[in-house]
Amino acid sequence: MAEVKVLSGTSFFTANATGYISKLIPDDFSLPFKDILHRLKQKTQTLNNDERDSTYGYGLLLNKN
Repeated sequence: MAEVKVLSGTSFFTANATGYISKLIPDDFSLPFKDILHRLKQKTQTLNNDERDSTYGYGLLLNKN
């Protein structure tokens, strides 16, 4: 049976998140940072009861349209 571990840190998902965020930014960079951040937060599912925590950040990034 495979062993499952919880790891903290962001390096494992950085490339995926960067690719996803690049799809949110228009080619002319006209969207303000706060709007990009708002859209990104809308696409997350919290993994704890809090909005943000030190282990999971804002939660799971859902890659759905």
